[in-house]
Amino acid sequence: MRKLAALIILLTISLFANTALVPLDRIAVIVDEYVIMQSEIEERLVTIKAQIRSQPGAKAPSDEVLQEQIIERLIVESLQLQTADRAGIRISDDELNQALASIARQNQMDLEQFRIALDNDGVSWAQMREQVRREFAISRVQQGIMRRRIQITEQEVASVYDANKDSLFSEYQQRAVSHIV
Repeated sequence: MRKLAALIILLTISLFANTALVPLDRIAVIVDEYVIMQSEIEERLVTIKAQIRSQPGAKAPSDEVLQEQIIERLIVESLQLQTADRAGIRISDDELNQALASIARQNQMDLEQFRIALDNDGVSWAQMREQVRREFAISRVQQGIMRRRIQITEQEVASVYDANKDSLFSEYQQRAVSHIV
């Protein structure tokens, strides 16, 4: 009995010893608290090449150039997504579904046709949903940044009004607006 157990253990060890470890993915870039995996870069590369192929007469740059551009874009996106996460920006499934339906309509398709077209281009539905979710969050971050940068004081409004009131309003309108400003 002991010989049989020892033989099984030796066979098991020899099987694992001869088996090479195959990495499933690898870290390509670390940006603050976010990790960009090599698979993300490769997925984007497939998506972009499919988009380029779908445009008649479009010529794709080399894979090296595309990969470099994709990495730069992913770094910027990851910074913006981290900002969105810290700000508590969340994209609901309803918003996401509406956006995907809108994209399908812009391409004269319904959602099922859109899914099939994506699949034919080598882009999974899950990839597309995640990409649209990311773009939505990034858009909201950018809108928030712009709103904070654009600040108009009451004094600025009053001076623009005073400088242009004769050409903008009738006398009656000027009296009504002057009560507001």
